Amino acid sequence: MKLFVFVGVWATLSTLYQMGYLQLLGSGHLSRSDLTADHGFIGKRVRTAYGWTHYALEGPANSAQLALLYGRGFSDGPDTAHTAPLFTSQIAELLFALNITHKVHLVGTSMGAAVVSVFADQYPTHVASLTLISPAGLPVEKPFLVQFLSSVPVLDQILLAGFTRIEMRRSAHRGWSNPDDTEGLNRNIRECLLEVDRNPALRRALLSTLKNFPLDDIKNVYRSLGSVHTTFPVNAIWSIDDATTPFHNSELLKQLIPRLNLVALEVGGHSVSQEFPVLTARSIVSGLSCDLHTK
Repeated sequence: MKLFVFVGVWATLSTLYQMGYLQLLGSGHLSRSDLTADHGFIGKRVRTAYGWTHYALEGPANSAQLALLYGRGFSDGPDTAHTAPLFTSQIAELLFALNITHKVHLVGTSMGAAVVSVFADQYPTHVASLTLISPAGLPVEKPFLVQFLSSVPVLDQILLAGFTRIEMRRSAHRGWSNPDDTEGLNRNIRECLLEVDRNPALRRALLSTLKNFPLDDIKNVYRSLGSVHTTFPVNAIWSIDDATTPFHNSELLKQLIPRLNLVALEVGGHSVSQEFPVLTARSIVSGLSCDLHTK
């Protein structure tokens, strides 16, 4: 059984839809009810170096796993710099704690795509494939408020509480492609704000990530993934209307990783994996051209 590991920034139901779809895809018994069950985000936690890491396993033989980065979901939010090494060591420790010794299919969305890329570059022997959805790590124009908070040391903590909720709403609207789908958009906003409210560490994690994680510059990592020292498949799933991590960056990513398989979606925006979770899951599988029941 192939194991898909989603590295998550948000513990949203749509991510579980994708995980559920992946584990049901090979059975031939997929129904709408399988993907729309109204269940809360449940999972387990395991101890890692900087606190507890929240994860969830879904499907036959635990065929899909969601790992929540520090400060996200019910993972602890350590009072330390949220850097790329912090997150990659968290993934490595989680796989070790769960006794996962075989290669895994890594999937990351937005910032999560940058995190799994750094991990895959550092631990290539643990990776069966790499799928990047709306990936961060390439040049983008940062909103003024993001630049301000990441550069002003005195006011950041004062403004952060209000900024977090404002930025969640702004990002949700910006990433949603269909403004008429108010039900889906409002559900996405509610899920994100719920996580902000239930996890006080999230605000600190977001600020530290803005200050310490290279959200717009891991070109050297992508270039390394395109070199001869890695041979696993690399796929990118990208909406052509992505306004947050613009689709034109796919050309640069293709230059850095020549073997990249690009799946260009004509629907959705930056939140395509939340707005169209089943389509995203299908794109993951078609990009890999793999049978989930093949070892």
